[in-house]
Amino acid sequence: WPMKESIKFVAEANKLGYEVVQYKLPEEEGVEGAIFFSQENNQLFYIALAKYAAAVVTIDSSLMHLAIANSPKTIVIWGQSASDKDDCRGFGYEKAINLFAKNYKPISPYFNGMPDTPVIEMATAEDVVAKLTKKAN
Repeated sequence: WPMKESIKFVAEANKLGYEVVQYKLPEEEGVEGAIFFSQENNQLFYIALAKYAAAVVTIDSSLMHLAIANSPKTIVIWGQSASDKDDCRGFGYEKAINLFAKNYKPISPYFNGMPDTPVIEMATAEDVVAKLTKKAN
């Protein structure tokens, strides 16, 4: 997810009273306003932490798989890892709130080693905040 969107999301989430814990490796860039750990944690830590979070916001990554069972709300931002347009079958979870890239159309078969289209419009920070603050039906 683009860093500029991460920065906007964390700033808006902080304004709304949320504390944001960034799941990252120690050598990866931290997002201003987010809490992150200077040492790598065991993944079991994040499985347990998800239970106490208001929501888990993630890209299609290991965090999605770690958090989905315990998180009361899991918002997943999809890019080229989606199986097809507006579809994450085989890779994601129906119970997640899945935000797909806009106007994304795969141009190469999945997992064949060929690069896919560089033209992709990811969900925005505003899209994520809207799903974060929306009450369940």
